[in-house]
Amino acid sequence: MAGSSFTGPLKIKKADGSKVTFVDADGNLVAGTDIKFGDGDALIDTNDNELMVMSVTAAAVNEITLANAATGNAPSFAATGGDTNVDLKLDAKGSGVVDLASPVAHSTEDTISASGAVSLTASITLIDSTSGVQANTLADGVVGQHKYLVMTVDGGDSVLTPANLLNGTTLTFDDVGDSAHLVFMGTGWVSVGGTATLA
Repeated sequence: MAGSSFTGPLKIKKADGSKVTFVDADGNLVAGTDIKFGDGDALIDTNDNELMVMSVTAAAVNEITLANAATGNAPSFAATGGDTNVDLKLDAKGSGVVDLASPVAHSTEDTISASGAVSLTASITLIDSTSGVQANTLADGVVGQHKYLVMTVDGGDSVLTPANLLNGTTLTFDDVGDSAHLVFMGTGWVSVGGTATLA
């Protein structure tokens, strides 16, 4: 790393309190190229305070991938690994909360324009009933999952029948702008807002 823009030093604090320097203040690699962490080891700052503590799982197959980005694109913090579907869990400590300083954007959106099942993977589903009346279903989600639906084209009523709706049976969208906000509570969906008719 000599000659790079890294200002160093890069140190790891071992779980036993000892410290290992991998890159010195001049950006020179001093301890080989592989940086391996044991359970409880930590990255530390220039004041020897912990920045990030590692927790090691035996035979782990999933991990976090950090990626930078070119101009106009967003860096990413993603769950990756050997499993087909990998959740990403953020935990606060004690009574602390996960504080999102910026607005949250739901980047997955799809459109349903015929009778059938509404997507569980898209956060937002737009309802286009150009072809006329349609009957839609919504399978059970996962605990805490949010689902948003908005009618964008009204060619006839769209009636949504979730597999389990705890505070009703159906939601009817009969005008452009009709909407629903659903949250899955473990045994079924709950309609918590919107202008679709709940029955």
